[in-house]
Amino acid sequence: MLNEWLNGTKLYILDPEDEYVELCKKVEGKWVDCGGGKGEKVGRINPLQINPLSTMQEEKDEDDEYTSTKSALALHLNFLSTFFKLYYPEATTLEISILIEIIEELYKSFNIDWETDISKLENSQFPIMEDLYRLLEKKSKQNLEHKTEIETLRSIVRGMAIGESSEIFNGHSNIKIDNSFVCFSISALENADKNIKAAQYLNILRLCENLAFRDRQERVYVVCDEAYLLISKSHQGIEFLRNFCKRCRKREAGLITITQNLNDFLAPEIKQYGQALLDNSTYKFFFGTDGQDLAEIVRIYNLNSDEKGILSQKEQGRGLLFVGSGHMLINVKALNWEKEFLIGGGR
Repeated sequence: MLNEWLNGTKLYILDPEDEYVELCKKVEGKWVDCGGGKGEKVGRINPLQINPLSTMQEEKDEDDEYTSTKSALALHLNFLSTFFKLYYPEATTLEISILIEIIEELYKSFNIDWETDISKLENSQFPIMEDLYRLLEKKSKQNLEHKTEIETLRSIVRGMAIGESSEIFNGHSNIKIDNSFVCFSISALENADKNIKAAQYLNILRLCENLAFRDRQERVYVVCDEAYLLISKSHQGIEFLRNFCKRCRKREAGLITITQNLNDFLAPEIKQYGQALLDNSTYKFFFGTDGQDLAEIVRIYNLNSDEKGILSQKEQGRGLLFVGSGHMLINVKALNWEKEFLIGGGR
């Protein structure tokens, strides 16, 4: 990451455990606290704010029969389906469908529809979670066909709007991206419910995706540390990451995925997405591991006994580097000038 940044690449880092704070300071980067709270220093990303279409999509010819003309609103409603499913995995397909329909109605009340040019709107012109909650509250008092489902949705959204996680999700976006090295911290959510952390992780990743794709000529890396946070009972979070991985290859963008346990990505219910993430990675670094993780690496990549031994010994810096279809033993050592930057992840 440091060497990429020194070569002119922009870095957007999701940092769940504040391991990159000192590195961020030393390169005079921008550190954003996305863990909730009050005050101007707290970074807020409004989940209901729609991202404008990327320049790649805007430059397409609408008369071209081979070109998708999907609107920014339609793309964002797809994201919101994933977002709310991560926040409340127990939601049924019917409940999510009803919620999206009500959100669409909410946008119309803010004069936002399929034809709206999102790039011309200010942050304050989008609805926030409290607006959604008030609309659900209003509908729950009416004698509607799906009254039970709407009441369930109202209780779910309440936490985001006026309840325990409102400091995280309720409010207009206020983050100004004016630096080439940006670190998004969610360490304040360390003791929060996993579903809240997963939803905010995805919310930040969505912003990073927009930043990475807004200019197809700009070199960008998005770094997802502790990427297991996107893995839940549903597959939507890891699917979003898989899709991001596939899409970034077609631009001047890259994705760095960091995790402690490979096996988290290979559970039966999400294996097709986790495996695709591995298969689409141009470079893969494996360091000391054991148990089921080691067994999976040996099985997937057909490692010999020497290679297996390197990983099982867990010697600092020694591991395997995969480049395309080939791989080799490596011994990583930091240069003296680099060592002062590498102080966030323990010894």
